Amino acid sequence: MLRLSEGPTGERPHAGFFKPGDRYEMKASRHTSLTRRVLSGLAALSVAAVGLTFASAPAHASGDSVNVTASVSGGTAYVGQVTTVNFNLVNNAHSDDFHKFTVVLPPTVSAPPGKTAPVPLGVTGAGNWGESIVPCGTVPNCSWLLIVKALMPRWSSRVAPGATITASVSLVPNTAGTVTFPVIHVEDDMFAVLGTPSINVVNQLPGSFCVSNPGTLTAGASVNFTVQAIALGTETTAGVPCTGKPVGYAGKPVEIKFASDEGSGAAHIVPVAPVSPGDGAAGVSTQTTASDIVFNFGPSTTGKYTFTGTFDVAAPQQAIVAAEVSPGTVAGSSGDFLVNPGPATKLVINSIVDDASQSATKLTAGAVFDAYFNAFDTFGNVTPTPTGGVSISAGGTGTFTSAGAFAVSSASDIATAGEVSGYYSPAQTGVPITLTLAAPLVVSAPTNVDFAGTAVGSATLIPGVAASVITPGYVAPNPDGTPNCALTDPKTGAVLNPACVSTSLSKGANGLVTLNTTDCATAGAGTVGLCGSTTPAVVANLTANFSPIDALTGLKTELYTAALPASLTYVCASAICPVTTNPDGDTTIYNSVEEQVEAFQNFPLYAQDASDGPSAPFYQVPACQTITGGVEGGYTLGAIGPVPGPHKSCVDVSSIFRSPTSGDVSFKVLYFDDYKLVP
Repeated sequence: MLRLSEGPTGERPHAGFFKPGDRYEMKASRHTSLTRRVLSGLAALSVAAVGLTFASAPAHASGDSVNVTASVSGGTAYVGQVTTVNFNLVNNAHSDDFHKFTVVLPPTVSAPPGKTAPVPLGVTGAGNWGESIVPCGTVPNCSWLLIVKALMPRWSSRVAPGATITASVSLVPNTAGTVTFPVIHVEDDMFAVLGTPSINVVNQLPGSFCVSNPGTLTAGASVNFTVQAIALGTETTAGVPCTGKPVGYAGKPVEIKFASDEGSGAAHIVPVAPVSPGDGAAGVSTQTTASDIVFNFGPSTTGKYTFTGTFDVAAPQQAIVAAEVSPGTVAGSSGDFLVNPGPATKLVINSIVDDASQSATKLTAGAVFDAYFNAFDTFGNVTPTPTGGVSISAGGTGTFTSAGAFAVSSASDIATAGEVSGYYSPAQTGVPITLTLAAPLVVSAPTNVDFAGTAVGSATLIPGVAASVITPGYVAPNPDGTPNCALTDPKTGAVLNPACVSTSLSKGANGLVTLNTTDCATAGAGTVGLCGSTTPAVVANLTANFSPIDALTGLKTELYTAALPASLTYVCASAICPVTTNPDGDTTIYNSVEEQVEAFQNFPLYAQDASDGPSAPFYQVPACQTITGGVEGGYTLGAIGPVPGPHKSCVDVSSIFRSPTSGDVSFKVLYFDDYKLVP
């Protein structure tokens, strides 16, 4: 390049024309670097020729240099985190450009997850530039080289004097402290490098664990879930650590706990090999309980660990909790998720109950009974029964009729428990009841039950088989077990039947049993002064053989004794046994002890032990327990013991009950012989 300066006269010379006395100045720039290199080489040869031993000075001795700095996008570099490093070069030369340079990436950095090398992110500066990552070759303290070159056209792709260029690269720092990135070969070392480009790397502490929520599962299913370290103070939503910033984890023993409202939820939990580059590995250290396991979390640049869990217990509220083993502050929970039971593989009968009496121990032949059941999956979880429902069957030699299967019409109608009903007769012991689920085929274990005979007026019974006999007007007991007779119309107060009677024979009888009611005259009770004209009493007659003879030994046994009696319930219409009116006119029925004692005293029962012969005397039936106290201080009833002698019956005063709606009153009599009862 030729530069013409003004002469002393102040006149500007014209190109190609010189006047005498003008001053000329010529300077060579590095646009003619080839010529300069040749001249420099010739000078070196000349120096060598005269025997001088010093080397030639490098080209940048003229003062051409670059200032180099490094910065981190986001301001801070963290160990184990993907980081963008920006290398800024400022051309300090007066007139020279540069078109290429190399950055040495030190061994303390690694590639981002999923990459085999750091990733060039582009160049900011005038012109068109390219970046490439290449091996280090012979460059010491190097992991990779980042080479930055100007692309064509060269005249526009350059860093002019005073200009700046920035090259960026994505990488992962592996250690805390100052990390330096030497810049070399700026325009083939024609420029001196001023400054040491470096960044400061710090350890970012995790503040919590984000534990993935597996959603809705089915018992027995296996599912992958993750534990992700979240940077301290970066949770964007309170209590929701999964919205925070993922951070690398240096490694530490971490306990995985399974919290469930039904107890342990996981039968099996095992770590999975790292799914993605940079993910952490975990080795099992200790299994503290069936559902609590401590893993040794290894260092991870991503801070993520993966596990497989198999859940066996169905429950609506289960959670996975990850927490550093003490001492430690990092923890997190998946929050509640649902584990549904699996398909039905087992039916279990829970109970079989008499529909009328609600008794689970006394089933009545010919009456409706209900079988209550649950369906279970393979893991013992109560599970909904599939569409199609459950049917019931009965064995034995009698006749069974289904009174209703448990049917499920749609998926929205499923239930985990149900009931099926049926009728069975005659009276029989050890009848197996079985439930069947059609699809998939599941059959319950049989449940053996006893059916007692029930007859109106008479029945043929066998020893050891429970049964009951009733008189007309006596219907099934109320759900609470109290007698239920249709005696008094609750609306009009009219007497429908003066009395009704039932007997419960827990050990059956030997042959024909009869129970009937007669009036006083027919029973002959009027002749002994027990039946007044104003008291149309009803006499209950029970005839039975309670003393069977053993066919093998010929010995007679007694089915009922004073210590183990049978029972009889006598219900008297309110018109015959009226409610006692208090002095203040209050007729409210409380069924208190005082009212029970008053009913026992006001309406005495008389009995005849028929087994002692037709002329056996009638006696007033005593109470089964002692009665102490009085009206003022209140009555107290003692405990029930054996039927007190010398007679064979007593009234259980504590069981006297007056219906609050009809006013009818019932008396429970314990006895152990054939019986005739007069109110």
